[in-house]
Amino acid sequence: MESNAGIILLVEDSEDFATLIGAHLRRAFADLPIVRLERLAQCQDELGKNDYSVILLDLNLPDSSGLKTLEAVLSTNRRTPIVVLTGVEDETLAVEAVRIGAQDYILKDALHLGTLVRSVRFAIERSQRRETDIALSHALGELDAAREAQQRLFPQAAPEIAGFDIAGISLPAASAGGDYFDYLNLPDGRLLSVVGDVSGHGLSSALLMVEVRACLHTLTNFSSDLSKCFAFLEKYLSAGPLSRHFLTMFGLALNSIDATYEFIGAGHTGYHIHSNGEIRDLRTENALLGFELNGSFEKSPPQKMESGDVIFIPTDGLHETHNSEKDMYGEARLLELVTSLRAMPSAAIIDAVRDDIDEFRGETQQQDDVTAIIIKRL
Repeated sequence: MESNAGIILLVEDSEDFATLIGAHLRRAFADLPIVRLERLAQCQDELGKNDYSVILLDLNLPDSSGLKTLEAVLSTNRRTPIVVLTGVEDETLAVEAVRIGAQDYILKDALHLGTLVRSVRFAIERSQRRETDIALSHALGELDAAREAQQRLFPQAAPEIAGFDIAGISLPAASAGGDYFDYLNLPDGRLLSVVGDVSGHGLSSALLMVEVRACLHTLTNFSSDLSKCFAFLEKYLSAGPLSRHFLTMFGLALNSIDATYEFIGAGHTGYHIHSNGEIRDLRTENALLGFELNGSFEKSPPQKMESGDVIFIPTDGLHETHNSEKDMYGEARLLELVTSLRAMPSAAIIDAVRDDIDEFRGETQQQDDVTAIIIKRL
C-alpha cells in the first residue's frame, strides 16, 4: 500500500460544500493536498490502495447513508482517523458514530472554521502518533514519546476570561497516563472545565482517556446540560472496547458574566475555597462512570464565586502521594496548602503544590498520575 500521509481524503458528493470545505482547509493547511471522492465505493477502493492522514466523511452519499457509510469505511481502513461531516443533528447518532470509531462528528449547518481546523489538526497528529507508536511499540514499548504525544492533547494554554485566572496541569506517572483535563466552550457560552481519572495508568488508561476526550468534544457541540453529557458518556463507556476500566470525572460550567457556576461529579470531588479561607466540598451523589451505576446524573444548583474565591479540582494522585516511609501526603495537607496560597495567581499555586509534593515524595517514584485545575475569581 502506498502512503499518502499528509493528504486529506474528502468524501463528499455536494460540489458546493466540497468547494467550501476545500477553501477552509487550504487557508489553514496551505501545503496539505486534498483528494475528493463522491461515492463510498470510490472511497473504499482508494483506501485499499493508499493511506491518508485524515478522512472527512459525509454519511449520506449516493451509494450509502447513515452509520452504514461509516461502518463500511471502517471495515476497509481502521487506521486513518475519520471526521464525520453531516447535516443530521442527532446526539444519539453522534455518540454512536464516535463510539464505533469516528474521531469527531461535525454538523454542516453549524460548521465553523476553527472547529474544523482543530479536528483536522488533531487527526493529523493522531496519524503521526500512530506511525510513531507502531515503530516504537515493537522495540521500545512505553517511552517518553508517548508522554509527549499525550501532553499535546491537553490544553496548551488556559482560557483567558475577564475577571478570572485559570490554570491546569497533568503529569503522568508512566509514559502515558489516564488522567484528563480540558476546557470546552458550551453552546450557551459557558466554559466547562473537566478533570477525569481513569483507573490505573499506562497505555491502556491513556487510550481510554483519548476516547473520553473525543466523546466529550462531540457531546459539548450539542448540549450545555451537564447531566445529559455525563449520561451519554456513561452509555459510551459502558459499551466501549475498554469497558474494563472505570472513570471518575468532575465538570464545572462557569458563567463568567455573573460569576456563577454549576458542577457535576461522578465519583470525583472539587473544592470551593472562599476568600476567607472557608472550604466547601463540591460533591454530587453520582457513582463513577463506566459501570452503568447511574440511572441519571445529578448536577448542582447554580453557585456563586465572590472576589478572591478559588475553585480547586484535583485528582487523587496528588493527596495519595507517598514518600519512602510509606506516609501519604493527605487531603488535609493539600487543601491547607492551596488555601494558604489562595492570594497567589492560579499557575503559581499549581507550581507551589507540585514543588511541595515533589519535596515530600523525595526519591520515591511517582506512583499515580497527578492532575489539577484551579479557577480563581479576581
